[in-house]
Order: sequence, then structure tokens, then C-alpha cells
Amino acid sequence: MKRFLLTLTTFTVVIAVSGCTRHPHPVDSDEPNGPNPSPRDFIRFSTSVHDTRLVGSQWQEGDCIGVYMNCGSTQLAENTPYATDGDGHFYAASDPLYYPEDGTPVDFVSYHPYSDAVEDGLYPVDLLDAPVDLLYSNNATGYTDGTPQLQFRHQLSKLVFMVTHADGDSLNDAGVTADGLYTAGSFDLSTGQWNLTGSGGVFDIPLRSQGADGTSAVFETFVLPQQGEYTVTFELSDGRSSELTMAYSEYLPGKRYIYQVNLSNPEAPLVAVGGSAGIDDWEPIVGVDEIDLIIEDDGGDDPTPHEPTYGNPETYFSETFGDPAGEVAVGSYAGWTNALSAVFGDTHGNLTVRTLDTKDLDGHLLFSKNNVSEVTILGLPEGCVDMVLSYDVTSSQDGLPANGLRVHAGATDMTNLVTGNIALAFVYTNVTLDLPDGTTELRFASAGTQAFRLDNIRLTGRRLL
Repeated sequence: MKRFLLTLTTFTVVIAVSGCTRHPHPVDSDEPNGPNPSPRDFIRFSTSVHDTRLVGSQWQEGDCIGVYMNCGSTQLAENTPYATDGDGHFYAASDPLYYPEDGTPVDFVSYHPYSDAVEDGLYPVDLLDAPVDLLYSNNATGYTDGTPQLQFRHQLSKLVFMVTHADGDSLNDAGVTADGLYTAGSFDLSTGQWNLTGSGGVFDIPLRSQGADGTSAVFETFVLPQQGEYTVTFELSDGRSSELTMAYSEYLPGKRYIYQVNLSNPEAPLVAVGGSAGIDDWEPIVGVDEIDLIIEDDGGDDPTPHEPTYGNPETYFSETFGDPAGEVAVGSYAGWTNALSAVFGDTHGNLTVRTLDTKDLDGHLLFSKNNVSEVTILGLPEGCVDMVLSYDVTSSQDGLPANGLRVHAGATDMTNLVTGNIALAFVYTNVTLDLPDGTTELRFASAGTQAFRLDNIRLTGRRLL
């Protein structure tokens, strides 16, 4: 089997479900659920959701959360399903929960997605059978009434492999597999701890997106929090493959680990070089961070749906490329100026950050002539609206069209919206574009017919409060 060179640079950033049917209307019952309840004090949930699951970006009809209600060490209600019509409200799928009539304080534990396979407070997970984004909340304690806020957190880790081929070979139908990771376990809803039960052997890491020219791809998967060592195999459609041993100290819940992998085909034996990883928090779960428990008098009107609240317009991402010493490869550069710890991925391994003192240009990103080049920016905040992208671009020739440097917002090609020319060589022209709401990934690309220089990338918009 022919081998090919794999060079690894490591980055990290700041990355069967049961359905339910909601009860058709609130229940008045002479046999209520809980000690000494009052029919007027049934509990229901209101929430909004954005990008919390592996598939889908909002609650769908029939989605469920599971709720536990405790009084100290006494469990008053267990794994009670609450379902939504998709409008952001959650209603009891059977009998609703009640606050105790005598004012006894209660604590709430909740999780998503709901599973009727939970036994003794243990939530089973088998990522080979059903990959899920498990969310967990245990912060709402000591409530007798009112609207507690449930703060959900991711309980899985994420692995992302940004794969490119330096020699231009196609990554169409390429595959990435992992071997040696735990893939099954149970999550203890009473303690918030994992119990890992077994390795599923070799498993595929799904393709998330692919570059237009076929020489780059992003693979992403959820993994159980764990520590140790495993192997990753990268295989092309013609059968050529290469294996890399991944040694890591610990994968933590709610963290996303991004590895940039560059492939090539040398005559020399296989060489794999790994870098060390820093860790940033996964982006917050927009909307699900806060779930309102609404107490309503019997016979009252439905509450107003909880709508997301956004702040004032602000610049929340700004990259000026700092002050590099000479020309520095993107994969080696440490002088980024943005405050988000965003990840800059060099798809073809030929981008540099540099200055050009003879033309009075400070730190910028150079897309050189005669090289197909692309930079991918990951780790932008989720859930932003009214987004505007601004950047400065110039070239070494007067009058070139500004859209010679292509720009994508996620999967949306924005290039045709870029108008005007670069009037003077080595003098920046500013480009401003309205982006789709929720954009979390940017790409700039050049076909290499001319050199382009990129600077002062800024994103403004309104962030979720």
C-alpha cells in the first residue's frame, strides 16, 4: 500500500433519540404528580434554540427534554418528558410537574434529548448507534415558585479534522476513521459524571464540508470525554492511506479540538509531525442557555413565546494581523490580534503573514501569484444577526477587480456581491458585505492569477444576550 506524507498542525477554538408528543392541553388532575400540589401551580417550559444539535438548528415538533425534580436527596419526579410543537414552548407529554403546595424548595435537573432508556438516572450513549449532542443542566436549586433559569452545557467533546492535499490530489470520497476511542458509556444525571463502558473499534468520522476544488475537506464528530491514545487513518478514494497516532492528555466536555492535516506524496517514508493543543470553550448554546419555568394560574392564557434578545450593533471580531517578523506561515503564526482565538486554516499550505515596508503596508495576509490559496476562519460566535463583514484588499497591479479574492460565508458564495476595482496597486480598497444571520465560518480564496493582500477583517452585528 503506497503511503503519503502527513503533516499535522493542531489548533483548538473558542468547537436513537426518543421523540415525544406533547399533552394536548394542561391537565387538571385529582391525582397530581408530586406531594401536596396545587392544580394552579403546574410547571411548563419556554425556550428558544439555535445550533444545539448535530442535525438541525432549532427545536422541531416532538423534541423532548427530560426533567427531574428533587427535594434534597428525595426525588419527587424522575425523567418527566416535556415536548414542544416547535414554537419554543415545552408542555408535559403526560402529567405536568407541580411545585409543592407547602412551599418546600425543590431542585431541577434536566437534559436533552429525552430518552426513555434512562434507568436509575443513567443516560446511555452509544455514538456508533446514534450520535447525539447531550445537554445537561443542574444549576436550578432551591426554588419554591417563579421562573428558574436552567443553564445547559454540552457534555460531549468534538473533534474536527481540516484536511488538505498539498499536491492537488482530490479528496472526493476520501475517508477518515478513528480507532481506540471509547464510543459507549452512560452519563450519571445525579452527579454529572461519565462512566465509559467500551470501545467500538474503528468508526468513521463524518464529512462536514468540502472545498470547491476537491483538495480540502472538513471532518467532524462528537466523542465521549476521555483521555489516552488512539489512531486516525486518512484514506483516499484510490486506496492510498496513512495512519497517525494521536496522543492527548484529556478531551473535556464542551470543548472542540481542531486539527489541520496537510497531505502530500513524497518518495521518502511516511512522516507525521504533531503539535500541542491549547483549549478554549466551545461556543455557548444560543437560546438553550436559558429556559424559563413559567407558573400559570389554572385557566389562564398561554404566555407570550420567549423571543431571543439581541444587543446593540458592535464589532465583535477584528483581525489586523499584528506585527510579523518577516514572512511567517499561517500555521506557525502566533501574532493574531482577534480576541476570539479564532482558528485560521491554510487550505493549501502556502499563505504567509507579512509586512511590506517599501509600500508602507503593516501586517497582512498574502495570497501570492501562481499559487491557488485559501484561508478558512473558524470559531466565530454563533447566533449573531444583522451581520456585516468588512475587509481591506489590494494587489500588485492597478485596476484589478476586488472580487478576484473570493469570499464565502459558510456555504454561501458572496463573491458576486463584491463590486468595484482596486484602483491603485498596494493601496487598500475596502469591501463591505451583509452576511447571512448565524455565519460562523469565513473563507477567502485566490486562483493565483494575481497576488492579493488581505487586512483589517472586521465583523459587526448584534449578539444574543
